[in-house]
Amino acid sequence: YTLRAAADDLPPPGGPPPSPPSPPPAPAPDKPLLAADTPPADTQPPPATYVNPDGTFVANWNSVAKLPDGLSKFTNVPDLVQSYVELQKKLGGDKLPLPKDASDVEGWKTVWEKLGKPEKADDYALAKPEALDPSLWSEDDAKAFQQFAHANNLLPAQAKALVEWQASRTIAEVTAATTAAQVQRAEAEKSLKAEWGAEFDENLRLARHVAGLKFGPDFAEKNSALGNDPAFLKLLVMHGKAVGEKAPVNPQGGTTLNGYEAEIKAMRADPKSALNNPGHPDYAAAVERHSQLQYALFKSRSSSH
Repeated sequence: YTLRAAADDLPPPGGPPPSPPSPPPAPAPDKPLLAADTPPADTQPPPATYVNPDGTFVANWNSVAKLPDGLSKFTNVPDLVQSYVELQKKLGGDKLPLPKDASDVEGWKTVWEKLGKPEKADDYALAKPEALDPSLWSEDDAKAFQQFAHANNLLPAQAKALVEWQASRTIAEVTAATTAAQVQRAEAEKSLKAEWGAEFDENLRLARHVAGLKFGPDFAEKNSALGNDPAFLKLLVMHGKAVGEKAPVNPQGGTTLNGYEAEIKAMRADPKSALNNPGHPDYAAAVERHSQLQYALFKSRSSSH
């Protein structure tokens, strides 16, 4: 152990060297430990924007805003706002909600009224179609159809269309029937001329005369099928000849008014005729014939005016 070593062990003059200063204590946290630490302001991501300062949208703005692709057609805010305004106008207009149940009578009544169903059946303006013959139009049928249309909630245009459709069908059926009757008449005339020969005109007048006495002068027009049936015409001729009928004729042919009048006057003027003798066995037949002649005369006069 030397003096040098001892000197080294001695403290330096003036005492031991000072200790380095301690770091300042950390500030106490101002929020609970559970709260997340707030990153420094300069580390936060900038907010996403899809509108430029001039009001236009950035490219693919709808994707940035996570909106449907259909909105990409709008390139600026004014166009998008205007589209919204127009949509609100449409949604705010008249609405026609349909009843969910078919048994909702009042709900469906409202629907039909809004669609244009008339308030009353008489409000359907139904008129005879111009192409339809007046004889084929019935006002009673038209009124009945008005009731049907109203009960079944038809709109005026639908009712009118049905009337016109029915009229066209009727016209087609009448046209077809007329054409068929004309063909039937031509065939009957050809057949009877071949069978009767020179007696055709006389037999035809007799057939018409008997038909007028038995069924009335308008029988043939109301029964065109029988009026053009050769078998029926031959039956009338056979009956007329069997009972001694003779058709009154004029130079132009056919039954005349004077013929009916002449026979009526003859029956009345003959004091021995069955018509003037109630006890005569043919009295009832004479009265019936007299009535038939009078009726035929009346109808013939009516049709000639």
